Order: sequence, then C-alpha cells, then structure tokens
Amino acid sequence: MATTVVGFGLGDDAKSRQMTVLVTQTGVRHLARGPYGPRCTLSVPCPPSGRNPVHAQISNLRAEHSLYVRRGYTRVLIPPACVSVDVDEHPMPPRPDDAYRPERHRELLEAFVAAAPDEPRELEEAIHDFYTAVGVPARPRPVPPPVAPPQPPPRIQALLHTLAHGRTITSPPVSAINYRVTADTVRLHVGTAGEDLDRRRVTELHAALTAWLHLNQPPPPRGSVPAPRRPVRHEPASRAEEHAEGA
Repeated sequence: MATTVVGFGLGDDAKSRQMTVLVTQTGVRHLARGPYGPRCTLSVPCPPSGRNPVHAQISNLRAEHSLYVRRGYTRVLIPPACVSVDVDEHPMPPRPDDAYRPERHRELLEAFVAAAPDEPRELEEAIHDFYTAVGVPARPRPVPPPVAPPQPPPRIQALLHTLAHGRTITSPPVSAINYRVTADTVRLHVGTAGEDLDRRRVTELHAALTAWLHLNQPPPPRGSVPAPRRPVRHEPASRAEEHAEGA
C-alpha cells in the first residue's frame, strides 16, 4: 500500500549540516538531521494528535521550515514536494494515547528523498497538493490581485486623450522636418515629401529617441550644485609611447 507524504530538505553550508522533515497521510511527522552525507540521525517521530491531526502536523511542518531557515539552513536540498511512496507506515493502535510514540522509519524517509522531484516549488504549493491527494479540506490558494498598469506622465496622458478622440498631433511648423501622428499612423515630413512608419520602425525610433534623451539630460536648475565628476584615471605611458614622444 502506498503512503502519501509531504516534506522538504534544507542544508546549512556553514555548518555542513542538513535536515529532512515530512508528514504522512495519517498525521505522523518524521525528522532526520545530521552532517552532510548519506545517512542522518532520525528523531523519534511525532504522533498524530488533536481532532485534526493532519492539519496540526502541517502547521508544525510550516513552523519547522521557518525555524530552520532562521537558523541558517538556507540551501534547498529537497524542494517542498508531495509524493506517494511504495512504503507502508508502521501500524498504529486504533486510539493512540499520549504515551504512544511511533517507531523511527528510515525506509520511509529514504523513499521520500528518492521520489521527490528536483524542480523548485513553494511549500504552500506542496501542502495544497498533499491536502488534495489525501482528501483533506484545504484553504483555497490565494489569488493575487490584478496589477494596474502604470499611469503615463500627464503630458502623455493628454496626447493619448487627443489620439483617442480622433484628433491629430502635429509638430510646430518651424522647420522643413515635421511629423504627423494619428491613432493609426505616424508620418514624417521632409519638405513636401513624407513617409508613413510601420509599428516596427516607430518602436525603433522611440528606442533611439529615449536613448538620446537619457544621454542628453537637461541642465541643472540655476543655483543647484552640480554632481561631482568622476576623476579620470591616467594610465602611465608605455615605453614605446615615451620613446615616440622623445624622438
């Protein structure tokens, strides 16, 4: 009979230590700790308790994760995962009392380590999968609120309003090179000649103009202190350059 478990493994590189913890479908929590290597020391498993033993142990699983991360176990050795392993849990009495202690189960821990996938996951995702697999009610996954797009500057908002209402944006007629923008087209004029730009060319022109504006910043306001310029480092001339200068 397969056993469904959820767990994770963390490591502390500074101390060369690791830990693995998992919760089974019956609400038993297993923990193994020790130095980096193939075998760790198994703690006495925590038995199920309370009216909702699975929920209680999942709460402890979250607490274990937070505790060990605070202690420096920041390397993810086994990403959080819910897996089904072909290892049976040790039998429990029908009504375990406070004196009951489950047996250590190295085979179960080793099966979890072997079956857990390597792709990174969040702990809450693995817990949600575990609840679904064992048929325990789970909290719905939080849906992030929609992110509103950033608002353009007021000047661009005004021009956007102009185009949205079918009006045309034209450059002041002060030179032979002008532009004309509608909701559908961008047209450049040089004298009496003109040409429409497609979206790709408009995008390239926008990128080039944005780069130019970043490079050519407006002068600082009168009375402000200019930012100090980075000193130019002069490299010593090579022997060939010195010889050429002395010739």
